[in-house]
Amino acid sequence: MIIELCYNIRFFQRNGRTTGDPWSLRQVGVYQKHNGPRRCSVWIFISVGDTPQKALETAKKPGVFDFGQSPINSSMFHGILLKTTAHEWQDYLQSLNAQLDLLVRITQPIDQPNLIVLG
Repeated sequence: MIIELCYNIRFFQRNGRTTGDPWSLRQVGVYQKHNGPRRCSVWIFISVGDTPQKALETAKKPGVFDFGQSPINSSMFHGILLKTTAHEWQDYLQSLNAQLDLLVRITQPIDQPNLIVLG
């Protein structure tokens, strides 16, 4: 059986900038064609960032798992890719929450002091 997968992962990653938005939207395109009878896979990655790239290279090392030899091992490889791209997701959401809290505080009306007019 031949199985083909193709998908795009969008994720946010710290960009290291000291001014402006500290987060950048990244994306990686993934294609895999697994040939069951031949026990081999063809992989194509587009725009893989540093963190996912390192994880993929580690996974390809001998002894980590049999890269592309079975659908189960291929699933593990997809899982590693998804885990590394989702790594900073919670931090990104907390950053957005902090920005939202600031906006709420700014837009809340300031209590006016009671003015007594003496006349």
